[in-house]
Order: sequence, then structure tokens, then C-alpha cells
Amino acid sequence: IAVVPLNTVDANFVFQETTANYQPVTIQGQVTYRIQEAPKMARILNFTVDPSTRVPLSDDPEKLSRRVINAIQVQARAVVTAQPLADALASSDALAAKVTAEVKSDPLLVSMGVEILGVHVAAIKPTPELAKALEAEYREALQRRADEAIYARRAAAVEQERKISENEIASKIAMEE
Repeated sequence: IAVVPLNTVDANFVFQETTANYQPVTIQGQVTYRIQEAPKMARILNFTVDPSTRVPLSDDPEKLSRRVINAIQVQARAVVTAQPLADALASSDALAAKVTAEVKSDPLLVSMGVEILGVHVAAIKPTPELAKALEAEYREALQRRADEAIYARRAAAVEQERKISENEIASKIAMEE
């Protein structure tokens, strides 16, 4: 007896890829899929169960999620390796859209009767050291802008003091005349 589930399955994934400028990133997300053609799937993977206990007789049902995630990783790699780090970190929605479109037509998954309902990329993260470096660069830019604002305020104050001094001198000269 084979029991092929027809409900949707959510599978989480986390894998590392390298960007076009050789920086490692971790891609984290979830794929939702379902078996669209149960008879086709039953011929490809072993979904047989023990009739008395209903316990699967093989680990093939678990292999299905792994195959779906592998197809996603292959497509994600193609996208991420073509982008520099900054673009890759900012493109989780675009990555999810491209991967979804490509995986829906993946020959292996189509031949197995698997329908991809959606791929969601929750995060694309650099390594902790690289994240600190990127944060430091951003912090420095903020500090630079803050310093420029302080210098501008000081210059304005000096200019105001100069005008006040000129007015005082002009007043004294006028009084003496």
C-alpha cells in the first residue's frame, strides 16, 4: 500500500553561496510545494507503508524535500554568483521571484509531478565578520555626516559672532563721530 500525501508541504532551507566578488552569504528561506500527480510520484519514490502500523517502509518521502531544496539551491546559486555582495544582500525578493520561476519548470520536479507553490527568501546574510565591516562603513558615513553638521554649526556661529562684532564696532564709530 502506498500513501502519497497530496497536501502542501513547507520545507525550510539554509545554504551558503558565494557572490560574484567571492564573498560568502547564507541564504535562508522556505519552499511550499505539493505532489500534483500522485501516481507518477508513487512510481518514482517509494511511498509504501506497513498496512498494520502505517509506518513508511523507506525514507523516500524525506528525500523529496531534499530534492526540492537542491533544485532551489542550484537556481539560487546561478543568481547569487552573478551579483556582487551589495546587490545580493538587497535582493531577497528578486531572488525568490527568479528562483520560483525557474524551479517551477525544473525538469526533475516536473517529471516527478511536484508543483512548486512558492519560494520565500527570508534572509540573505553575510558572514559575521563581513557584516561588522559593512556596519562599520555605514557607521563611519553617519559619523562623517554628523561631523560635517557640527562644523557647519560652528562656522555659522563664528559668522554670527563676526557680524555682531562688526555691528558693535560700527556702533562705536558712529557714536564717536
